[in-house]
Amino acid sequence: MDLQYEGRVIPIHFYAMPRVGKPLTIVVNGETCEAKTTKWQEFRNTYWLYKNVAMYVREHLPEGAECRIQDLPDGFGAPEKPAHRKSYYKPKPKEQQPA
Repeated sequence: MDLQYEGRVIPIHFYAMPRVGKPLTIVVNGETCEAKTTKWQEFRNTYWLYKNVAMYVREHLPEGAECRIQDLPDGFGAPEKPAHRKSYYKPKPKEQQPA
């Protein structure tokens, strides 16, 4: 599947929605979707949920971007919204100050 945006075709990838990221809304196939953008080094991604399926493209889409998914199979979607990824982050213990 590919995403068509402003006359360009962008490959779609599937991965869980990130917990953090700049929130925004985009319009996919006429439906408003919650989305998040992330940035790490030179990587810029936009993640969104469409019919309860998390997907992303490897670039930032602007707020309110109107996109179309090409070659969408009949019956595409999931019955329930996916759970967030489990975080394995453990904060470092704070160093105690000498008295």
